[in-house]
Formats: sequence, structure tokens, C-alpha cells
Amino acid sequence: MNKAILWIIKIVVIMTVLVLMTIGTELGMPVLIKNIIGLAIMYAVFAYNPYKNEDNEGQNLNKD
Repeated sequence: MNKAILWIIKIVVIMTVLVLMTIGTELGMPVLIKNIIGLAIMYAVFAYNPYKNEDNEGQNLNKD
């Protein structure tokens, strides 16, 4: 996947989470719970790296 497309997806997901956090505040959701869930989603989005394990492509399993 192209890195530009990956960054666009990350930005869209982060903006969606921020909008949902704002809606949750307006609906009376507790601030602590809202922030924990929102920040956990944002951390997971930025921690995702599909290029991290490319060096393992050459490994094959033995079929004895």
C-alpha cells in the first residue's frame, strides 16, 4: 500500500474519532472514559505499520 494512502486513511480515522469524542461529550459521556477510548484508538492507528515485518518474507517452513 502506498504510504500516502496510508496517511490519508490515518487522518480520516483520527478526524472521525475526534468527531465521535465531541458527540460523546455533548451526549453526556464521562470525560475520562471518552478520553481513554479515544486516545487508545488514536494510538492504535499511529502504531500500525504494515512495512514493519518485510524482512520475514524469505522464510519458509520445513515440510518433513
